[in-house]
Amino acid sequence: MIEIWVANVESLRSTAAPYILSFKDIILQQDNARLRVIIQILTYPDRDDVRRLPLPTYSTDLSPIENIWVWFTERLIHQHSQSTMNYEVWNIDLK
Repeated sequence: MIEIWVANVESLRSTAAPYILSFKDIILQQDNARLRVIIQILTYPDRDDVRRLPLPTYSTDLSPIENIWVWFTERLIHQHSQSTMNYEVWNIDLK
């Protein structure tokens, strides 16, 4: 389990971090969940151009990304229901 975690941190450090840090005016959202704080400390260096948006631990109601997940889920459900209806209209067997 530790090896997988270390591999994930290394993957973030080598791929995601350089991409994210290439932008200007970065805001790093931190919910203070222990694992994510450790990953962020290891992955993102302290830089003046990286602002931090600290949130209380496990405060999903304050997290801006939660709105995106709700929208994304609704969109997937809508797309799935639309495609299912199209198949039903044409009597196409999906099996």
